Amino acid sequence: MAYNKSDAKKLGVAGALNKPCAQFSEYSVEDVKTAFRNQINELVPDYNAWRRNKEDVFELMQEIFDEVMPKKVLARYNDFAEIRFVNHGQKAVFKKKMGRARAKTFITRVGLGGIFETFRLDVTEFEVPIDAIGGAAVIDFERLLSGQEDIAEAMDILMEGMDEAISRMIGKALNATINATRPENTKHTDSSFNESEFRNLLNTVRAYGNPVIVCTPEFADTIPATSIKVGDKAFVSDIDVDDMRALGRLRMYHGTPIVVLEQSFEDETNETKVLDPKYCYIFPGDQKVVKMTFEGGMIVDEWKNKDRSMEIQCYQKCGAAVMHYNNWAIYENTSLR
Repeated sequence: MAYNKSDAKKLGVAGALNKPCAQFSEYSVEDVKTAFRNQINELVPDYNAWRRNKEDVFELMQEIFDEVMPKKVLARYNDFAEIRFVNHGQKAVFKKKMGRARAKTFITRVGLGGIFETFRLDVTEFEVPIDAIGGAAVIDFERLLSGQEDIAEAMDILMEGMDEAISRMIGKALNATINATRPENTKHTDSSFNESEFRNLLNTVRAYGNPVIVCTPEFADTIPATSIKVGDKAFVSDIDVDDMRALGRLRMYHGTPIVVLEQSFEDETNETKVLDPKYCYIFPGDQKVVKMTFEGGMIVDEWKNKDRSMEIQCYQKCGAAVMHYNNWAIYENTSLR
């Protein structure tokens, strides 16, 4: 198939979302990914073609990123995050929900240099300050010449890296609230899963709506099945047994659904996890406490190193803030690593 930008974009978007492509309905998901790689290789089959056509590659990558990233973010965080996408220079204005939120309202956001800032919210509207995230994928010059590396692979790495950067940003903003001024019955720190304390948090949040438990896979593994005592014997429901057998964890705890966030590692050493396993959040289901803004589209460019290897770099302006007061809770299990 000769290179066609429209076809390449449709294939690239479908492949990044792990979905079939409507225009190529006879293709499986793997066929879609292969076809996309073939499209890129048609555009840049060798180094000389790369020098001629790299700007077209960057433009294609930006357009795919701009279509895929919002869908990925919404799919992963829509249960508890309100997300806005605005043009360069514009600001997204969020409104504080009044009514049952009677306590003081604060905002925690990720500041420059990883500093967490907390400030009092005395108005019903506010903006999320914008910072930026970025990532890079290195392509070895000789491996590019020999065909052992390709641009489509670099794009996959960049997409995954940006997705993880967003997860870290939201996670850090949420976790910082455990040390902020908030009611004591909305936070708890322990060296294990304490059922009594966890249910106290659930009951607090239940006063503001139907709660949802959001946590990492590591934390989900510590949540026990509920047993019901009949006479002298304790029984676990068949549904919980099926969940533990099929998933290794529960989908429901005391009538509350459990949403498990995807976990990953920051590099190939498997030492540092993207999300801190220690934390679990209990949100009122009808209120989204995370506020996130993406400003403008993704910017893709390159940097050539002295060894002639290339870094394909991407840059996205965004910001995350968390409203924390008396209607949601956080639990920290310090034994999890």
